[in-house]
Order: sequence, then C-alpha cells, then structure tokens
Amino acid sequence: MSKPKSNTPDYSTIGFRFSEASSMGLYELFAVGRDLISSPSYRWEGQQRSDGPLFLFQYTISGNGRLRIGSKEHLLSAETAFLVEIPGDHCYYFAEKDEPWEFIFLLFRPNGLSDHWNAIKSRCGTIVAIPREHSVIRTLELIYLDARDGQLPDAFRASSSVYRFMMELRRFADELDGTGTQPEAIRKALDWMEKHYASVSGIEAIAEASGLSKFHFIRRFTSTVGITPLQYLTKVRIGHAIRLLRETDHSIEDIACNVGFSGGSYFIKVFHGIVGCSPGEFRKEKSHLAFHRLFFD
Repeated sequence: MSKPKSNTPDYSTIGFRFSEASSMGLYELFAVGRDLISSPSYRWEGQQRSDGPLFLFQYTISGNGRLRIGSKEHLLSAETAFLVEIPGDHCYYFAEKDEPWEFIFLLFRPNGLSDHWNAIKSRCGTIVAIPREHSVIRTLELIYLDARDGQLPDAFRASSSVYRFMMELRRFADELDGTGTQPEAIRKALDWMEKHYASVSGIEAIAEASGLSKFHFIRRFTSTVGITPLQYLTKVRIGHAIRLLRETDHSIEDIACNVGFSGGSYFIKVFHGIVGCSPGEFRKEKSHLAFHRLFFD
C-alpha cells in the first residue's frame, strides 16, 4: 500500500548494521537517505572511503550534481541515476554554481548481488535516465519511507527491501539490450528522430515511423529508453543545437528554428533547463562546457 505523501519532504539518512545478516546469507542494506544539498562541501571521493565494499544507487530528484568517473566529468540532472562501486575511481559532489541538488540513495553490500549489479550496468551504464514515476524509483522512495518510519527493524526486512529494489532495477535493465535500445520498432523511431528532428510535427509522426499505434508506442518507448519520446526528441534537438553553437556563428533564433523549436525564447528556456546555462553563455565558454553534450542522450 502506498504511503501518503507529505507536502514538505523531509531529509535524513538511516543506517543499518545487522551483524547476523552476512552469516545468514541475507542481503545487507547499509543506508538509505534523501537529501537536499546546496553547499560545495558535499563531496565523496570513492578511492578514499573506508566503508566499502558497497554498491551505491543515487537518483537526482531535482537540481544538479556532478560525477567524475576516472578523468571524465558528468553533470547529473533530474530523473537521472548513477551506479558506482565503493571504493572506486569516482567522485560525486555538488558544484556551487549548480541548482540545489535533491536526491535519494541506497547503499548496500555486494554479497549475493554482484551478478545482478553487473548485468544491470552492462545494459544501463553508470548513468541512466529513469522517469520519476517508474516502479524502480517508487520502490526506492517506499524503502526510504519504511526506513524513516522504523519499518525495517531487523535483518530480514532490510534484506527483503534490497532484493525488491534490485529486482525492479534488474527488470528495468533487462528491457534494454546491450546498446540501451530495444526492439526494432524503437530502433526505427530513434533513427527517424535523428534524421527528422527539425521537422517533427508531433508524437503521431514518430509512432507511425515505428510501426506501432500511438499509445502502444509511447508505453514501449518510455519503458525501453527511460524517458518519453518527446523528451528524447528535445534532447536530440539540444544536442544538435550545441553543435551549431560550437561550430557556427548563427544567431540563437536561427539555431532554435534550425533544430525544430518554435522560437528563440522557448529554446533558451529548454536549453537552460537541460544544460544548466543559456545558449549564449554556453557559446562563450565552449571549451569549459563541451562535456555537457555527452550526458543527456
């Protein structure tokens, strides 16, 4: 049964240490939490942590966080999750210039779950878009509420919560193939949007290209890709806009029209929401912000 939602979310981290869990072969929940971060002092270096081995699933509800994996920097936007192993060559942190970062996370021991975790990451990658309403995130939010309300008082219930979450995440991942896409109809739609992104008139045209009915296509696409067709189309358009901002001197208005937006004002609003700055600011700081294109597809 779903729990009633409070109008004002609370933020806390709940830890679990059940000494008998490992010896009994149970899955080990380490911590679950929800937080809102606005200070650059928030920074976790994966190589420096002594509380591992752990698996971490962290999901951005709103705002932005940052994740460095090896030498590559990633911007984490709303409805994006990352999956990392602790210890590991990564760092996740809040940058002062970003919007306050609200997220929910789950930490658990690898015991008995490594095969599932590796299978999930082979399909999803380290960073994956998941709609807020998806059962994976609903399950995570319910685990947090159960933990907060004292409903995980022993190793058995904590173990069950971890397994439940992993099965939801595995089911989500197994809907994807090794390239992050699934069946032929979805591949057709993805290819068609890449070719016709500037002139797409609506969802009906995309569904027709896939060969599926409109409503069947929307459901299948969203469960496969992790975002709706129109959200994906927007990100394709933003990606091409970024290329034009880097490589041409076209005006913002012309670029907006060239990639399929109805006008410059709307384009600027959408661009800022995804990239974190205006098109003009991006153009001035090409080298500094070039990496943004990589993390919204």
